[in-house]
Amino acid sequence: MTVMQGRWRRPERPLLDRGAERAAIDELHGAVRRGFSGVLVLRGDSGVGKTTVAADAIDAASGFQVSAITGVESEINLEYTAVHQLLVPFLPLIGDLPGPQRQAIGVAFGLEAGPSPDSFLVGLACLTLLSRAAADQPVLCVVGDAHWIDAESARVLGCVVRRLYADRVGVILTVDGSTGSPAFEQLPAIEIGGLPDDAAAELLRSVVGAPLDPQAVDRALADTERNPLALVEVGSQFTAEELAERAYQLEPIPVGQRLKDRHLRRVPSLPTDAQEFLLLAAAEVSGDLGLVRRAAAEAGIDADAAEKAAESAGLIEVSGGFVRFRHPLKRAAVYHGVTDADRRRSPGGRSQRARQPGCSAPSRRQSLRPGRARSR
Repeated sequence: MTVMQGRWRRPERPLLDRGAERAAIDELHGAVRRGFSGVLVLRGDSGVGKTTVAADAIDAASGFQVSAITGVESEINLEYTAVHQLLVPFLPLIGDLPGPQRQAIGVAFGLEAGPSPDSFLVGLACLTLLSRAAADQPVLCVVGDAHWIDAESARVLGCVVRRLYADRVGVILTVDGSTGSPAFEQLPAIEIGGLPDDAAAELLRSVVGAPLDPQAVDRALADTERNPLALVEVGSQFTAEELAERAYQLEPIPVGQRLKDRHLRRVPSLPTDAQEFLLLAAAEVSGDLGLVRRAAAEAGIDADAAEKAAESAGLIEVSGGFVRFRHPLKRAAVYHGVTDADRRRSPGGRSQRARQPGCSAPSRRQSLRPGRARSR
């Protein structure tokens, strides 16, 4: 196997109990080895293990040429950056391309001057380049965090993978469950969720390195939905004794800064009322929408507009008189995304300390921003 890794982030831990995902990867590898091509989108929440599954696919690609990159948010507005980096190992073959394709990809990649190329022609050039590269040895292209690649590269890759057939090329893309380019829609995909209960409990115990109270394990698995990264962060952040204490507390178990920042990413762009509505919802253990809206009214918050904004952002769901966060980690990130002092000033925080249902208004000065507060 020839591995040509550009900006590819290797996972820190081995793959755990991912039989279905491994089977899909094996099927893709088998098709390419038989002379065909294939694409697979790995979709799931942050920290759920998409990168680990993709790395396992690389390790299993015996006899392949592998080019692997990771999308970076700071380069999302740089045209053709991602596809250029992905195809760097194959650029020595660019001279074999037909003239129009060679010129289009040359201009797109900054190898020659010219007017802005047609993206479809750039896509055809990339398809031809990969096909030529795979003539002697099959090719596997892996793009991690594909939701962060530039729009031009996403369109080109979408064009390429839909036209691959008997080219001996495999493509694997990882995208967050709540985001992703329209270019990757309706491609073969598998949803990657949390670990099975036994594997999740084993991971948590291995990180803590000490026997755990069964209630502490159950609470950690529930609060993280068995998300591997969250379990590692929780196990690294708290001792067995601290987890046992938190098993009986009303507030969600804090997650590490990395996951907190990811789940708060959309929050700063929301109106202030929506941010404060989210904190009220996070502080209200019962999820009773009436209590949250009553608290919002006491704070002078336009509950209708705030609820709509938070729901449209994909952070909460409202149904049957109850409000719930789309993932427990989002609730934890919001709840622990403000300082302890701000949370204590919120009537939701006061109601929790009194162990009474209901919540009320947060401080109007607080703001939910990634990296703003650290709680333990």
